[in-house]
Amino acid sequence: MGKLNEREKTLITKRSSQFKLSYQYREYHYQPHELTHARPEQPTVDLARIHNAPDILGLILTFYVSFALSARKTALVLRSVFCIHLSYQTVLNYAAAAAFYCHSFNLSRKGSIDEISAGDEAYIKVVGKHHYVFFFISSESLKITAYHVADTRETLPAIIAMREAIKNRESILTAPKGDRTPKSRH
Repeated sequence: MGKLNEREKTLITKRSSQFKLSYQYREYHYQPHELTHARPEQPTVDLARIHNAPDILGLILTFYVSFALSARKTALVLRSVFCIHLSYQTVLNYAAAAAFYCHSFNLSRKGSIDEISAGDEAYIKVVGKHHYVFFFISSESLKITAYHVADTRETLPAIIAMREAIKNRESILTAPKGDRTPKSRH
């Protein structure tokens, strides 16, 4: 404040946002292996070889994921309403396998990415515990261009999501003009 003249001192009382007198500087030292994108584990169940019809898989995912029922309640609903006898472990196995393939699908088919993106975070409950989703969204197409799920709300998960968004943007910029979709990294 001592370096401001009288006019500036008057202005700072009315519009303090015009004056940035102190800055926060942070330096992060992350190693490349720490910046890996989270992904579901390879499933033990192959969805192409399950012993149930695809519509039963759809019902399982509808109740378990969309309606957020527990695996036991999902199995109970299927048994009580549809006379489909499945164990809760089958529900868990199918959901884990679907998560793996959905994640792979999402990463490889994001579509075109705009020059400007915005990032945000939200919290979700996973198995009764709070987790955080850090995501980036494209300004014009409103597509989610990157996301990362973490159990903490720290800087590292946000940087991982940001790095994924940058990678997606770079893959668009380096692709031939006829092919402007991100390349699969699997």
